[in-house]
Amino acid sequence: MLEYMEKKYGETFTEPEPYGGQHGKEYSMIKVKGGKVKSDGILVRKVWKDGRCFYQDNYLAYLLRGQIERHIKDLAESVFGECRVFYKIPEMVFPEDTSADMKIEEFLKNSWAMVRIYLYVKDGSFNKKERMEEFCLLLQEKEYLAGGVVSWPLNKEHDQKINEENFMRAAYMGYQYEAEVIFSIRDKNASARLKWKE
Repeated sequence: MLEYMEKKYGETFTEPEPYGGQHGKEYSMIKVKGGKVKSDGILVRKVWKDGRCFYQDNYLAYLLRGQIERHIKDLAESVFGECRVFYKIPEMVFPEDTSADMKIEEFLKNSWAMVRIYLYVKDGSFNKKERMEEFCLLLQEKEYLAGGVVSWPLNKEHDQKINEENFMRAAYMGYQYEAEVIFSIRDKNASARLKWKE
């Protein structure tokens, strides 16, 4: 599995540790460290199917993370004004034929990428529902399939509680919002799903 990763990405990966998979299953998984991003959560899976072996991984999500966050931020700020965007790395592997040099636009258009973003908006003075619908339409025009959370922090103090390390645990840190919506775009031809939190 390390050889597969090093050949695919041209980088060095180390310290594999078991992850998932069970005795008797048709796959095994490991977590590896290394690569350009120096993450320790990179997943690699070896699958046996119909007498052949193939590999899958999620390293592309790590490679594209910064680009995805900047790209979505640019789109979001054209609708909401100043905001911060965080991309959640999926704890799953991508299809076998996912290329190491895939561009973010192509990545964002794939349902298997399961792009999940967390967006924190500074200005809450406008009609949030209208702006949210505008943002979703913008993503759909680009044929991006994504989901996540858009949140308007209650005040500056609560906004400052959120950072790259803790955005997934905001609720456990006492973070409060003025408004928050969970959104999902799973089909470019269907309306976005929006669930506003009370």
